[in-house]
Amino acid sequence: MNQSENSEIISIESESKTGLYYSVNTTLLTCSCPHFFKKLHGLPLEDPHRLCKHLIKALTIKGIPEYLKQYNEDIHWFAQRNSAFTS
Repeated sequence: MNQSENSEIISIESESKTGLYYSVNTTLLTCSCPHFFKKLHGLPLEDPHRLCKHLIKALTIKGIPEYLKQYNEDIHWFAQRNSAFTS
């Protein structure tokens, strides 16, 4: 995983495709993975279902925004399992 200390955008490596990295913006809560663009991009920022597994991993590294703090334990639980929120 590559990251810059001051950047809101970090790269998270795909679990299924070694060497493939997704760009994750922890401020805008966006990810360049196909799942995010197909299913999650239209959800509100406050909805934890917007978080793909790459966003979840990035938030555990960069910090969880205040408006998602109520989901802190859940975010860490899903990050440990390399998973995302389910519906």
